[in-house]
Amino acid sequence: MTIELWFVLGLAFGIGMLFSWAFRVLPREQWQMVAAVPRSRRSDGSWEGLNLTWYGVFSANAYVFAVALLLVLMRFLQVPPQQTATIIIAMLAVCVPASKLVARLIERRRFTFTVAGAGFVGTLFLPWLLVGINHFGGELDSPRVPVIATMAAVSICFAFGEALGRLACLSFGCCYGRPLSECPSGLQKLLANWSIVFFGKTKKAAFEGHHAGRPLVPIQAVTACILTGVAIAGLLLFLSSQFVAALLTTVVLTQLWRVLSEFLRQDDRGGGSLSGYQIMALLAPAYVIAVTLLVNDSSSTTPADILSGLRVVCEPLTILLLEVLWLTIFVYTGCSRVTHSIIEFDVRHDRV
Repeated sequence: MTIELWFVLGLAFGIGMLFSWAFRVLPREQWQMVAAVPRSRRSDGSWEGLNLTWYGVFSANAYVFAVALLLVLMRFLQVPPQQTATIIIAMLAVCVPASKLVARLIERRRFTFTVAGAGFVGTLFLPWLLVGINHFGGELDSPRVPVIATMAAVSICFAFGEALGRLACLSFGCCYGRPLSECPSGLQKLLANWSIVFFGKTKKAAFEGHHAGRPLVPIQAVTACILTGVAIAGLLLFLSSQFVAALLTTVVLTQLWRVLSEFLRQDDRGGGSLSGYQIMALLAPAYVIAVTLLVNDSSSTTPADILSGLRVVCEPLTILLLEVLWLTIFVYTGCSRVTHSIIEFDVRHDRV
């Protein structure tokens, strides 16, 4: 087997092992909060605490994995590091705030995030970012960035990132499915041994949906598995230099699943027979198909081997920057704004 195939098999095995642990463990109550930090003193001598969540940990993990994989794939395309850095910084600068702003527009909530909204905004923004980089790069005699191949790389990394990000949803209890008892009998039998049960009053499925202790459709786990499968299929096509097929496969299938999956969810997704997120998911593939037809992507792409990309990720500066990104995303998403804690400190006199 080629090194590229071993690379894909290694990714699939590692993610599969992670999922087999996470789907069993993360719905438990103790897997919501990582720590509580004293913030302000209360009148009774205790402290108001700021909760740091596993949601933030798994969100940061997903972002860093997606960015690291994008570095590998862009090196595979032999795109210069400066242009890759420009693409990553610009996409993060647009998508990270969009994850909060779109949720506020659609769900009318200030303290929530949406991967779907961030992905849709990124889909709209990316082609013209690449066209702009090529335009200004041409004036500086910089190599052209292959637009379609780069869009394929980003869409693959986004699919992987969203799949891993569903672990954050499992830990916080958000994006929860319908109660299994309210589903058709056939679906109940199919999912009888695979349902998700959340424990703890601070899980979103409990305080919003009042579903603590109830078997729910495991929509987070199913979504994680489907998106991982789509991402792996896209990655295999990408590494075979079938960039248009990789792009359309990942975009069409991930967005089609988003439309279908929301019919199995019961968390508040905004009003209407179709949610705003479903409408965006229907528009995104049409937009990407139009871009593939309209963009004159005359850049020649001569792929390197995957090892050259892996070497980039192992460089000390890259590791340091990924650590900074992890910490930034953790602080942005992991400081809980919808839960709080009360902390008391005392002395263990039996150990003095």
